Amino acid sequence: MAISILITSLYSFAQQSKKEEWHLRKSENGINIYTRRLPGASIDELKTIYTVHASLSSIAAVLLDANSYPEWIYACEEGKILTQVTPTDQYQYQKMDVPAPFTDRDAVIHFTLWQDSVTQIVHTRSLAVPEYIPKKEGIVRLPVFDASYQLIPQANGNVQVIYMLRMDPGGYIPD
Repeated sequence: MAISILITSLYSFAQQSKKEEWHLRKSENGINIYTRRLPGASIDELKTIYTVHASLSSIAAVLLDANSYPEWIYACEEGKILTQVTPTDQYQYQKMDVPAPFTDRDAVIHFTLWQDSVTQIVHTRSLAVPEYIPKKEGIVRLPVFDASYQLIPQANGNVQVIYMLRMDPGGYIPD
């Protein structure tokens, strides 16, 4: 019995370790970009790590301002807050410009932000809620969008930013 439990535990650990294998794809100007393939996923999961000189509150304010996303998120053509539940809990809409011949994408996201009172780390979570509003004609709705930020305070007013994204673009886009 004990051997069976040990073998099962080792197998589970090996599977988890296998899942956790991130591959550095690019490292430039202090920004590291990693990817990993998850079983059953149509595209790789993404993780970026970089450090910025800014306050936690200023970064949090930018992340909470979905209306300004087109100013800084690549290919984001439209961003807006649909419903403000609390100051740190909102439903957002984002429309992404996708190059022809493919169809533009949009996402409806439940965005939350909170801070750990002990570590002072700020966390966010963005989860797709594709049925929150009706789909728009001629645009493919992302069925899966799961993203998070960790804003980790560093010395000298710096913040380490860890961003992770897992998504399914829906529709047809080749690998």
